[in-house]
Amino acid sequence: MSNVLSTRDVDILIEGDGAETILMVHGWPDTYRLWDAQVQFFKEHYRCVRFTLPGFDVARARRAYSLDEVTFFFKQLVEEVAPRQKVILMAHDWGCAFSYEFYMRNPQMVSRIIGVDVGDRTSLQQSRTLRDWMMVFAYQGWLALAWVIGRRIGDWMTRFMARVLRCPLTAGAHRVADELSVLHALVRWPEILSQAGAAVYSDLSNPVHLRQSQAVHVPCEEMGG
Repeated sequence: MSNVLSTRDVDILIEGDGAETILMVHGWPDTYRLWDAQVQFFKEHYRCVRFTLPGFDVARARRAYSLDEVTFFFKQLVEEVAPRQKVILMAHDWGCAFSYEFYMRNPQMVSRIIGVDVGDRTSLQQSRTLRDWMMVFAYQGWLALAWVIGRRIGDWMTRFMARVLRCPLTAGAHRVADELSVLHALVRWPEILSQAGAAVYSDLSNPVHLRQSQAVHVPCEEMGG
């Protein structure tokens, strides 16, 4: 079964049957299409709910969304698609920042958490070399500048970085220039910074509070690749 509904000007795609619902939250710079393969696998036994995060859809109005707005959107969505039921959170990359924040604010609405391509709870305790920081700054800074410049030059910068990073192509895309899903220049850079940055800052600024009163009390699987 497949169904599409709209919540707060965001299209929600619901596929599959099952007693439990998986809420799939993509990261940056992706869209709901990130979960195509996972939906095909899980939809025989679960209801798979996915969407493109507010501020990430180039077909929608361009504006920034606060962390409060995004987590409230999650709450409204869960209440609509799974009333009086808990959902399984499956999140990727920066989508984990929003999803974990949603869980901390609404633990009664989540049964399990799956984090993909995200550091575990010991990540902040690990040291980073100067090379690590320079590598992150190089590609993130380049893509941020591409977003600011925009248009043809910004698109060229983004495609160039996609080639450098050897981003995989999806079916039907024969070259990086054809692959829209890797075009960071089309993604809302200020929005991801305003949303995820606020979540990360709140986590780092009060780690003791998080450990003591916001511990995870549901099964949580975190993986990277």
